[in-house]
Amino acid sequence: MTLKSLAVCAALSSSWALGGVFFKHLFLRLVFTIALTVVIYDRFIKYRGKRRALSGASATMAQGGMPPSTGIPDSIINSLVYVTALPEQAHMVDVFQKRLTKFERFSSIPVPGEGGEYVWQPVMVHAEDHIIYHEVKDDQELYEKAMAITETKLRNPLLPRWEVHVIRNLALASGANNKRAEFVAGTEAARYDAAPPTGKSKPSHHMILFRLCHSIGDGIGLVVAFQDLLQDLNGNYLSELDPESQITSLPTSPAPRTDLASPGGDNSATASKRVPSVGDKNPLKGKRLSFGLVKDILACAGNFLTMATGKFDTGLAFNGCAAKKCQMYSGRRRMVKVRPFSLAMVKEIKNKANVTVNDVCFAAAAAAIRHYSIAVASLRPDATKVSIIGDTKPFERRSKADNVPELLEDDDGIRLNAEDRLSRAMLPMAFPRSLTDPAKALRNHFTFVSVELATFESSAQARLMKTHQITSKLKRSPQALVSMALSDFVSSLAPLSFVQQTVADTFSRHSMVFSNVPGPDQPILFAGAPVSEVQMVYPNLVTQVGLLSYNGSIFMNFTLDDQAIPSPELLGLFFHDELKRYCWLYGVQYRDAPFFDA
Repeated sequence: MTLKSLAVCAALSSSWALGGVFFKHLFLRLVFTIALTVVIYDRFIKYRGKRRALSGASATMAQGGMPPSTGIPDSIINSLVYVTALPEQAHMVDVFQKRLTKFERFSSIPVPGEGGEYVWQPVMVHAEDHIIYHEVKDDQELYEKAMAITETKLRNPLLPRWEVHVIRNLALASGANNKRAEFVAGTEAARYDAAPPTGKSKPSHHMILFRLCHSIGDGIGLVVAFQDLLQDLNGNYLSELDPESQITSLPTSPAPRTDLASPGGDNSATASKRVPSVGDKNPLKGKRLSFGLVKDILACAGNFLTMATGKFDTGLAFNGCAAKKCQMYSGRRRMVKVRPFSLAMVKEIKNKANVTVNDVCFAAAAAAIRHYSIAVASLRPDATKVSIIGDTKPFERRSKADNVPELLEDDDGIRLNAEDRLSRAMLPMAFPRSLTDPAKALRNHFTFVSVELATFESSAQARLMKTHQITSKLKRSPQALVSMALSDFVSSLAPLSFVQQTVADTFSRHSMVFSNVPGPDQPILFAGAPVSEVQMVYPNLVTQVGLLSYNGSIFMNFTLDDQAIPSPELLGLFFHDELKRYCWLYGVQYRDAPFFDA
């Protein structure tokens, strides 16, 4: 047994003894013991060698975030950058070599350290070894090539864990404007990617597909690091501009907040300059240690510790009717785009509804799940016997004997009472961090929390208001802080197989992961190439919803198994239908993203 293990055992024993003084209830005493041990471990025991140690979450993702039995590939973030022209090869290599490899995590590999924790081991880096070139004949082949790449592991585990795939589209070189086929032909979603509403032909694109292991950093950290690669249209690197002109200026509070591009509903001039997280203020700041606060913290700890063993979400068509057991990765994930929408329009809705940008998007996603499940159920052969959600008239199909709106059926035909209706998302919450040293900002400083989706609410206004109520309560709660501390503690000390299985069990009980990342609010160049569109793809055990704001638009997609979830293009249609309902409710003019107005 190592000295570190002995110290942890001593901390556990002391905490258990102290807990017996305050709590007679065994469960409360156990939760108190774990919580106090986490604090002692983080402050006094955690390895702090000369080389920077990976957090428990980063180390887990470096070794594979999910059990091998699920078939999930490595924890790889895929950034799909659509460009109208490709940079010269020599220039691109030079940019990555000089501006990216200066970051420790882009020039190192994770290895076991002396204290038992993983640390970053510097290695020789040649940027050309990380860049792979491809050619495709048209937009359809571009999409298929990108999807095939995102489903694979990184090529060489002995190199720092990032790579860039440059995909040249010969249709653009020849001047052809072929329709993209990311969606089922003939649907509105398919037509959006072929031509904007003005009827003008939308040109084809090349793609720069940037892939990196999640162990390098979270979305916020990557946004900060990528400022060294991104330029404004005058050729100035964003990292070298005045701070007010950069992508983000993080708040100093350690509490996360759920906003996408306008944190906390802030209307100030600098609101869009800050990285979103959940809660402007630390929910514990300024509060005295009281019985009520301790009770809240213990309740949050209990919620975290039971996530992997609690209820499964109701089995609807959206979650593939597989939400009653630990899911398996099919090996197939497809990016199903949602038509880009105007960030200014969403901000106008949130201002008039007195909610946040993230509330609007999260509630609309819940509506998409609801209406998609109803629509798919209505197409089943036994649809006349099915009553899924029962209040949306165009798709409602009840049996004559069971015309009772209060009762629902899941997709297996099982009756559901109100208490059985459960639809949730895993929401990653990124914590603010200092920007004085971008290298230190590049880290995994986030946690997952379980958030209820307003899928079973019967009206658009009810869905939006309930979503706001849920997220507002979350901002005032210490749940994110407690989850962060416990997850880091457990992942640092527990066996890898236990951590991986716990993550899989937790995700399987939820319908989706909902992730958003802020991007530049101006047109940019990526390694000198003009960027027209960005997408974020992360193949996960359950459906992953990714949103990324850029240049006044929000780009969104569902990354899912299109064989388990039939006609997934409907999700984008229903999402926009909900946005139109919000516009009608609050007197906002619905308009397309600026991306489609040119």
